[in-house]
Amino acid sequence: MNHKIIDFYLNKNGALMSRIINFELISNTKQKLIYNLIKNQLSFNIKHGKKYQSNTGFTILEVLLVIVIIGILSAIVGPSWLGFVNRQQLNKANDEVLAALQEAQRKAKKTKLPYSVSFTTESSSGKQEAKIAIHPNDSEPDKYWKRLGGELGVGSEKFILGTNISSKNKSSKTTSYAAQYKTKPQTVTFEQIGSLPEAELTNGGLKIVIALPKAGKTKEPSDVKRCVIVQTILGGMRTAKDKECE
Repeated sequence: MNHKIIDFYLNKNGALMSRIINFELISNTKQKLIYNLIKNQLSFNIKHGKKYQSNTGFTILEVLLVIVIIGILSAIVGPSWLGFVNRQQLNKANDEVLAALQEAQRKAKKTKLPYSVSFTTESSSGKQEAKIAIHPNDSEPDKYWKRLGGELGVGSEKFILGTNISSKNKSSKTTSYAAQYKTKPQTVTFEQIGSLPEAELTNGGLKIVIALPKAGKTKEPSDVKRCVIVQTILGGMRTAKDKECE
């Protein structure tokens, strides 16, 4: 079998030329060896190149199978991840309530004047916003209101604020959610030594509850709750969650 190859060479003027040479007629041993190596390499590349190309890419069935797997994993992991994020936001909002109560207690001790923390829920653009205020006891909280969770980047419309505070430092049996301060004042007051004056801490103490709302019901709490409980007249506090907050 005759093998023909293309040979490149420079002519007298330095121009690159090409010619077809019958491989079997090459007499120069070194040149023949080089051509033989080139021929073998080209044969190898062509043989394995075709095999590699036949295995590249994906079939439609393989792509559809990957899409189905991704969809199943998303359906399984998605709700769990969303629930985790919501619980983390709830924890942050509850930490803010605890920090506000502790700040009011510190200010009362430092200034030797009573300091209070008040809570309310206001409607804004059709959404419920939980708010909190740290203020001197002899001042109304109107100019001290701050959106709960605002400094932490947590939207207050994502949770419901509730308390069992019937009046200043007095607890009740039930927890009211999304109540306005104007219709139902909800205040915890600390006196000069950080204790609670004239406190009635029945029903487990004063509870400030942060809860995730039920699906489609912005004013009804789900079973996922976090809370701060002021449980002693000396101002002792603790945090709790879920059923302990009821």
